[in-house]
Amino acid sequence: MTDMKLVVFGPKRLGALLEDGSIVDLNLAYEALLAEEGVPGAKAKASAKVPTCLLAFIEEGEKGLKA
Repeated sequence: MTDMKLVVFGPKRLGALLEDGSIVDLNLAYEALLAEEGVPGAKAKASAKVPTCLLAFIEEGEKGLKA
């Protein structure tokens, strides 16, 4: 697994800092991936696996990182 730098921004949003300096919102990115794959309830499933709150994300442990 590669290192990941987490960032928090806006009203309770969690992101990752990419090598080029840009930030990706982890929850929204996962939701978009699920929606693109046609997964029903993409928003709810993304929120369950990749929470927008840093503490909740850390509490997910490996499950959150694998998403």
